[in-house]
Amino acid sequence: MAFGLVNNLYVGDFVGGNESDGGWDISNLHFDFDISRSIIWYENYAKFKIYNASIDTVNRILFEGAGIMHECGFEDEPNGGGTLFVGNITRAYCEKSGNDVITHITATSTRGPEYQLVKVPIALSFPAGSDMLSVVKAVSEWTAMPLQGADSLKDVELDDDFSFCGSVNACMKKINGILDSMGCGRMYFDNSMLAYIDDTGDDSQYQTLSIVRLDYSSGLISASPIREREDGLLKKDVEQNLSYYYFGGKSPVATKMVKVGKGKKAKKYAKSYDIEYKPIAKAAEGRLKVQFKSLINPGLVPNTRVSIDNTQEGLPLPGVNGEFLIRKVRFKGNNYGGRCEAEGEAVE
Repeated sequence: MAFGLVNNLYVGDFVGGNESDGGWDISNLHFDFDISRSIIWYENYAKFKIYNASIDTVNRILFEGAGIMHECGFEDEPNGGGTLFVGNITRAYCEKSGNDVITHITATSTRGPEYQLVKVPIALSFPAGSDMLSVVKAVSEWTAMPLQGADSLKDVELDDDFSFCGSVNACMKKINGILDSMGCGRMYFDNSMLAYIDDTGDDSQYQTLSIVRLDYSSGLISASPIREREDGLLKKDVEQNLSYYYFGGKSPVATKMVKVGKGKKAKKYAKSYDIEYKPIAKAAEGRLKVQFKSLINPGLVPNTRVSIDNTQEGLPLPGVNGEFLIRKVRFKGNNYGGRCEAEGEAVE
């Protein structure tokens, strides 16, 4: 089980780019957080509640163009203390609630919904000796793009200081230039993912996808399959086929009066016919979808594989056991005693 929770919150303009010390650390104040991450990049946003901040702190938060950075995780986990969110403050206001003054903050990803990725500006700064994983991870956090396959870059160090200010596209060209000079692979990106492709060597392994393992010994709280069909849809199917379901799957027989002949000589007869039943409106999809809840883990990001195992020896009920691809995840918690959790959806 994980111990030693890191839960840091910074506000500021972050002119140094990825450097959290370019902001003002307000982690000593009590705060709640609610962060949403999704494979749809414009659905990345965060909400914070900060309690009893000073006037000076509130003024910094309300400063036009101020950014916010949140780091959270457990120190003894592989992704411990990682960045959960980096973005721009789009709304902030204060309200009185009992004896507390609460500052509400809404922030969106640095990459706003109205911007194409190639037009997003980015600023980075790293000293010589920093590993390349930290560099590309900063790009991932800045642009809200999940990072895949870059774990091996932790052993690749910068020979010189690295600083950049410009578009994401130009930044990636500079990073790939450094990787080429070191005989490494290349970084590729699209609107939904940033990936390191190692195409070097005779038996090159093009991409090694990272995976997060969740079980009851590594922070898993619960996991269950998601119903493919809504209860309302199933109810509608039954209502449309009442006779079919009542007769145990057999087509029931009914009668209706049929008029034969014309005028006064016309006669009516009872005619039997089979009632045609309607098929189920929608079949279930083949891929299994699951919902999960765990202790907070910065490694749980969209487009990342997660291995979930909630089976327990001795229990008769089947559990969830397999590898899935995360579609969306939500981080919730606070820094004053509550449990920090992640809940999300994943698909096979």
